[in-house]
Amino acid sequence: DKYFSDDAESRTVFLSVMTREHLWYSIINVASCIRGLKEWRPFRDKMLKFGYSPRLLAICYALSRFKPFISFAVAVKRKIVNYRGSLLVK
Repeated sequence: DKYFSDDAESRTVFLSVMTREHLWYSIINVASCIRGLKEWRPFRDKMLKFGYSPRLLAICYALSRFKPFISFAVAVKRKIVNYRGSLLVK
């Protein structure tokens, strides 16, 4: 709001980049570090302003409560990214 209040087109482009770069699984990972609804609500409100849907955010919060699963998924994603990176270097 501070930087794009006068330029709706720039705001729209910025928000589309934001949501494209920070996919749903990133929100789940961040939400897994949030302790309870009191801390979740301000984060959710910011994500709503960025253009994420309320339904998606509710699902992300529900999934984020399964911390062992989140830790496993993050580890697998890192291994995949590292493996792809090593293929590019060769």
